Amino acid sequence: MTDLERFRAVCRGQTPDYVPIFAFAGAPGMSGGAMRKTLDRLVATGMPEWVAPSDPWDDSTKNDWWRYWGTTQPIALDCFPADAPKGFGECRRREGEFEIIESESGAITRQVIDNDQTYSMPEFLVYDVRDRASGLMQNS
Repeated sequence: MTDLERFRAVCRGQTPDYVPIFAFAGAPGMSGGAMRKTLDRLVATGMPEWVAPSDPWDDSTKNDWWRYWGTTQPIALDCFPADAPKGFGECRRREGEFEIIESESGAITRQVIDNDQTYSMPEFLVYDVRDRASGLMQNS
């Protein structure tokens, strides 16, 4: 089946040759490669080296990755999220192996150093909205 035939089969409730993982550009994981640490671990545990894309932003290097993992993605993504709204200021500091982020709202988050490279779920120690008063503060 082609990507289009597979997509139509899924939409019609029919059985495709396999259920594709639908990805989009810029998403980590199966979409177009993985972060370097993950690629190295996958190769070390048996994934063929030829599967790893040399550049996760270059579509021509992702074809082997897509074929190996059974992923597909749109030809173009024509909608993008708006710029982030102006938010609270924040202060960042390092404590051991973690980065602590304290927001003007009182929120406190703990995450691994370089989390934008090795993404793991941050630990939200104190939330922005803790009670009615803190929720109202954000809307003013």
